[in-house]
Amino acid sequence: MAWVRARRATWSDDPPSDIDHDPRPPRVVTPSAPPLPDDPVVHGASADDVPVRPAVKPEAAAGRFTINTLPLDVERLVRWSGRAGVVAGLLAIVVGGGWFARTYWLKLAASPKTSTAVLTSVPAAPELRDRRRGRTGRLLVASEPAGARVLVDGRVRGVTPLTIDDLSVGSHLVVLDGNNGSVRRTVVVTSERAARITESIYSGWLKVFAPFELEITEDTRGIRLDERNQALLPPGPHNLWFENRALGYRETRHVEIEPGATASLSLDPPPSTLTVTATLPSGVRIDGEQVGDTPLTDHLVRLGTHDVIVTNAAAAERRFSITVTVKPVRLDVDFSKP
Repeated sequence: MAWVRARRATWSDDPPSDIDHDPRPPRVVTPSAPPLPDDPVVHGASADDVPVRPAVKPEAAAGRFTINTLPLDVERLVRWSGRAGVVAGLLAIVVGGGWFARTYWLKLAASPKTSTAVLTSVPAAPELRDRRRGRTGRLLVASEPAGARVLVDGRVRGVTPLTIDDLSVGSHLVVLDGNNGSVRRTVVVTSERAARITESIYSGWLKVFAPFELEITEDTRGIRLDERNQALLPPGPHNLWFENRALGYRETRHVEIEPGATASLSLDPPPSTLTVTATLPSGVRIDGEQVGDTPLTDHLVRLGTHDVIVTNAAAAERRFSITVTVKPVRLDVDFSKP
């Protein structure tokens, strides 16, 4: 502002330019002249009482300064330019920040939406924790009658009553083998408390369903079924051999007998085939059921004995009782013979 006021003190008596419109006649002062009497710097007048000074334009030929008549409020211009600079700076920061953040927002909008799964740890079972720590547990085994041999996972550990203290935690297969049979049980051992097995070893029942008579053997010992098709067997696993020699049927089955319980076993052998031919076109009935006309080829029939009736168009018939075995059966009918 001091520089502006100093410039106000220099005037020129040259005529105003075409663009100046101040009606007052120009005044000429020299650079060394004292300040004007009405200068606010000298007399302390307010800025509003001082007329706006025209701008000074140097004149190269005359070596003087020319005052433009265009009014100019320098202080207001300076204040406005300062505010405009602040606004322009803030606007540049906002626009620049938005431009640099554009790439981030574009990537965020294009990225696929993903869900975040929260993983929680599930506590392990007590026996699993004990197994990881190498702990052991206790097993108490008793039987009726006593004296049964105890096998744990195939290893003989003693006879009942028995206490096993060094058994690793987890599942174990325990077998009690006595004179009356054997019993299999699965037990889970933990370190918190002792596991117990108490079993009565006595016989159980086997019930067999079959469409024909059978011979049942185990090793070299024969097993006879009663009138209810049942047999009393010691508890435990059994591998049984079923046979009907007349039909050519043989089959092995595995069965587990529990003490005092009944194990049911159903035998359903696969069917065999029957082929019937006749010298005259005829109908065929098996066990009273019409099954087709001759020639009847590879008709499925259950193993066993069946009644077969073959009847021709003249109402002549032939009756047969045949035994169907595991091998295919063939029946030829000749109506020319009585």
